Parts: sequence; structure tokens; C-alpha cells
Amino acid sequence: MNRTAIFAVVMSAFVSVVSAPHADAATPRLLLSAADTIAPTGRSVLKADTTALSVAVDDIPVYSFKQSRTLSGIPASLSYVAVSDMSRRRITTIKDFTSVVPNLYMPDFGSRLTSPIYIRGIGSKLNAPSVGLYVDGVPYYEKSTFDFDLSDVQSVEVLRGPQGTLYGRNTMGGIVNVFTRQPLSYKGSRVMLTGGSYRELGVSLSSYGAFTDKVGYGISARYGHHGGYFVNQYNGKRVDVDDDVSASVKLRFRPNDRWDVTLLGNYQYSDQGGYPYAPYVDGHIMPVDYNAYSYYVRSLAGSGVSVNHTSRSFEMTASAGYQYFDDRQGLDQDFTPADDYYATQRQHQNLASVELRFRSRDNGGRYSWLAGASGFAQWLDKRVGMEMRDAYEQQHLPMPATQFMNYDTPSYGLALFHQSVIDDIGLKGLSLVLGVRYDFEHSRMDYSMDVEMGTFGSHVADFRHKLRFSEVMPKASLQYRWGRSSVYATVSEGYKAGGFNVSFDNDSEHTYKPEHSWNYEIGGRSSFLNGILTGYVALFYIDWRSQQIQQPLADGIGTKLVNAGKSRSYGIEASVEAHPVDGLDIRGDWGFTQAHFVDYFVSEGVDYSGNRVPFVPCHTLSAAVDYTLSCRRLVDRIVFSAQYNGVGPIYWNDSNTVRQPFYGTLGARVSFQRANFEVDVWGRNITSVDYMSYYFEALGRHFAQRGKPARFGVDIVARF
Repeated sequence: MNRTAIFAVVMSAFVSVVSAPHADAATPRLLLSAADTIAPTGRSVLKADTTALSVAVDDIPVYSFKQSRTLSGIPASLSYVAVSDMSRRRITTIKDFTSVVPNLYMPDFGSRLTSPIYIRGIGSKLNAPSVGLYVDGVPYYEKSTFDFDLSDVQSVEVLRGPQGTLYGRNTMGGIVNVFTRQPLSYKGSRVMLTGGSYRELGVSLSSYGAFTDKVGYGISARYGHHGGYFVNQYNGKRVDVDDDVSASVKLRFRPNDRWDVTLLGNYQYSDQGGYPYAPYVDGHIMPVDYNAYSYYVRSLAGSGVSVNHTSRSFEMTASAGYQYFDDRQGLDQDFTPADDYYATQRQHQNLASVELRFRSRDNGGRYSWLAGASGFAQWLDKRVGMEMRDAYEQQHLPMPATQFMNYDTPSYGLALFHQSVIDDIGLKGLSLVLGVRYDFEHSRMDYSMDVEMGTFGSHVADFRHKLRFSEVMPKASLQYRWGRSSVYATVSEGYKAGGFNVSFDNDSEHTYKPEHSWNYEIGGRSSFLNGILTGYVALFYIDWRSQQIQQPLADGIGTKLVNAGKSRSYGIEASVEAHPVDGLDIRGDWGFTQAHFVDYFVSEGVDYSGNRVPFVPCHTLSAAVDYTLSCRRLVDRIVFSAQYNGVGPIYWNDSNTVRQPFYGTLGARVSFQRANFEVDVWGRNITSVDYMSYYFEALGRHFAQRGKPARFGVDIVARF
């Protein structure tokens, strides 16, 4: 089916939905907590308490859209998760959003080093991510920085589908926007203590206040320890012990209604053991059993400034961010008791980003606009060492040797973007959104390889490559709104730049090409029965060209990226929320994705066309129930929460020979609340479901990682 035909089908379906009878336009509700809800205007001050609020979906501001739009006014598949929902589901990292957000999957690769996000089948394990991550407007460009603690987060917004028009780089699959609490909009202090099974311990503190009515501050700190889930049979010790510490500070200055300046800084340090990889034999995961200690240590620091100015006719936002991370890794490359191979890696990243954005003010007119420019500069240095220990004879060497590879990869990019919204075009409530972005990116890699053998060393190879990419990314949406309901249709182009391989078999594989996609989507959201029931549904189709695919090297040591011919992904997303009686809240989220290789010829006799794209679950499912019981003695209320999360089936390799069938885990929480004091008793995977969280092949062998077992704990929270 060509693009014109697909667009015609999308628009036909959209018109049929628009012509359908109008649903009840009553205000839908979203339960939040006053302690955790950001003021929609950014001016009201919320004190820390636990009073439940009923907030209309149409009143929730969506910051990911970068325009004055509320949730029901966004012509896109978007999930908004408030911190109160995160607390009830015990979402503490980005990985915990798997299945809670439809068609979002973040596999557990055993460490924070590799933490890619997949949305609608689009993602990348190697090199640059395909899903963007922003924290308070500051971009995170490396997957090694994606896995961090969410203890001071206000809300999270997930936009599915290409977001290149407004965000550009690495947003082909979508974007995750994390927003932390804002001084002046939030005041109060909070202390949280955590204790749990497998020696889990944690303490977090935060305080938000104001020096004056124009200057506010926020500070927070956290320490966490985990004793590890898996035992290494070789030495009887836990392999995945984890310690992390983080701190952040914010200053906000509002001299008047026209100016708003925010400064932020944060630091995170983690020391993680790992990896819990074990042989996978005849469909069974064997015990972890390898000789060399493996680890991942990371330091991550970031800072940013945002300046907002409001005039009579427009609003201006200027922002700048800086991120630095330094990490080091040690890895038993053969994952056996034999002392064959051991890999080390060291990375340094410096990233600077800027954006200048203007948008029209909401003056009641039919036309609004947004325009801006952005840029980034990144310096990424990587040093990889491969020690050939007892396996030196297999490599035809006279003695043990170490191969060192150095990669110096500077890059920079510039972009211009614009988006227009025209309301009431021929019909009241009918809006047209048109957007376009021009992206330019330049990158270079300086590569060198040396070999040390005993007391001797030799320089083996070096080269330098330069790459330039430019792309124009259009987007068009048509939306019809009535009351607090809406339907929409969207067509957009997705794009991800090419890059450099850090391992390769021959000179032709030093680089790989960009990938492109055309995305078609229709959807709608509405409320029924006077706000008792709210729902959302979207259908999407993705035509995917030159997909960047991971393949193992010929010797089995390392992997590379190549471009497959063509792929296709289509599916559906649906969410429903019900409040049948006071105190009872029910929510369900379901995502369905079918992602296939349409044209993927590997070599003579090896053709993966028609196979499923790996690391893409066919289904993501979440069902949650919360019941609040009001009390008069001892406690003010008791909140009972239960959630079922399901994922799968997942194929782990291009050949589709290994798969994880659909599985589901059950979590529960009971919260005892009195005034500003709270005790939560929780459990994760409480039925101890056994599943495979990761699979890979190396050195001609098969390895897998087992999912986390049942664990239980207690959180104690005090607000003042």
C-alpha cells in the first residue's frame, strides 16, 4: 500500500469517527494528590498533604507539546502519569513504566550501561537511542544515562510516535518527558525511608521553600542500596549488588508576571555489580556461574537554566543545558568458570544543548504558532579493552594479549522548527496542526587500535571518518473537539541519523546509514456517564525503511549495526479509567504491536524477511485497582492498591528462534495515612513468576538473564 492510499484510509477513518454520535461531554476526572500536583498556572502554591483532588483531564497542562494545550487538546497518543500514580504503582525508575504506558518497553539488560526504550517497536540497543528522554527540558542523548532514580519527580509525559518536529534528534519512536517539582509552585519537606527484601535500603529527603515571594528553592538527596537478587555459583556471592546516591538543587526567580528564571543542578553516582547472565540450554536458564568479577560504575552530572518571558503578543523560552558522565565497566565476556575473555570499557561524555523558542499567546483567536531554533555539541570518548586470557591460543597468539580500541566521537547539530495550529476551520472545534523541522548533524570518529602482548606493544590500525546528515521532517494533524472529547488523525515522518560502529568485521562496516519512517495514526479520547468513565484509543501504522539492526560479529565477540531493507509496525493503544463509586478507581492500559521485517536479506541462504523485530513485545497490558477507605481511629485513611502488568510474547533474535511467551506479574500496596505521615507495605511480582528478561548470543553460545523474583518492603513517608 503506497503512502497516498494509506493517508486516504486514515482520513476516511477519521471522517467516520467525526461523523459518529457525540459522546457525553461531561468532565472526565483524574485522581491526583494535592501533595504531588503541580499548579496548572505555575503560580498557585500547594502544601504537602494527602487530600485527594478530582482534576478534569481538560485542565491538565501538557508541557511536551510546547504550546498552550491541555491533555484533551493534544492530537497525539500521550500518556500522563502523575507522581501519585507513580507512588501507588511504586514506579521508581523509567524501566518501571514498562506496560504501565501502552506499547512502551524497557528491557532489563543487567546494568544501567544499556538502557534503551522501545515504543511501538522502535528502539535501539546499540549507539544512539531511538526514543528521546528529557528531564526538565534538558536532553539525555546517551542510553547509558537513561536509568536513574525518580524520587523527586512531579509527573511524566510519554508521547508515542515521531516527535522530531518539536524535539528533533533521536525521537523517531517517541519521547519521555520527566518533570521534577518546581520551587514557588510547590512548598514542603519530605523524608522517606525504605526497607525491603534482598537487603534493600533507601533514604530520600527533599525540601522546597522560598527566600521571598519571588525567589524559591528546592533541594533533594537520596541514597539507595540493594543486596542483589542472583548468586554466582562460582563463588557464592551476589552478582548484582547496587549502591547509588544522588542530589539536586533548584532555584527559581519570578520578579514579576513577565519573567521566570529557573536554575538547576544534579549529580548521581552508582556502583553496580553484575551481570546476572547465565547459559541458556535447551530452553532453560542455568545458574549464574562465571569467574571474573563484573561491574558498572557511573558518575552523572547535569545543569541547566531556563528563562521564560511573556509579552503582550508572544512568549519566549530560552534554555541551555550541560551534561557530563563518566563511567567504567568490567565484564566477564565468556560468562563461564573458564578465564577466557574479559572486557573493560571507559566512557566520557560532555554534552551542551541550547534552545530558543517563541510561541503566540492565547488571545482567543483561531491561529496560534510556535517557532524556534536549537543546537547541541557532544564530545564522547570511549576506550574498550579486550583481554584474551586463556583463550589466546584460539586467537592464534603465542601468549595472552590485550586489544585496546579508542574512539573519539565529537558531533554537533543545528535545527529550525515551526508549528502552526488553525482552529475552527470550516467547523467549530475542527483544528489543523502543521509542523516542519530542518535538522543538520555533523559527526566524526577518530579510531585507533593497539595490541599489548607481555612487555611488547604494537599499533595495529587507525582511521578517521566524517558524516553529515540533513533532513526535513514534516507533520500534519487534524483534530475535532467537542466538549471535553476529541478525535484526531496524524501523519508524520520519523528520522534517525546514521553513525559509526564501534566494532566491525571489515572496512565497509565502519558506518551505517540513517533510517526513516512514515507514521499514520488515528485516535480519540472521551468521557462518559458524567465523568465516571474516561477512555482513549489510537491505531497506528509505521512504514519503516533502512532500519538499523544489531548483528553479531563473525568471531562472536561484539556486535555491529547494519541497515535492513524495510520493516513495518502497526497496532493499537487503549486506556480506560473508571470511578464507579467514591474511593474506588479502576484503570486499564493495553498496547498491541506487530513489528515485522518486510525485506531483510542477510546473506546467501539467510533471509529474515517476514520475521518479527526482536525486543518488541506483541502485547503490553496493565490493570490497576485502588480503593480508599476512610477511617476515624488511628489513621485517616487506608489505600489498597493492586496492579497486574503483562508483557509478551517477545522474540530475542532476528531469526526468531528464541522467544519469551507472554507473562504477567502482580504487585500490591497497602498505605496507612494519617495527617502528613504515611506507612506503605508493598510487594512486587508477589506470585514469583519466572521469566526471561534478556537473551543474547556470544562466542557461539547462548545466554539469558532471569527476571527479578518476588520482593516485599515497607516505605515510611513524613511530610512537613
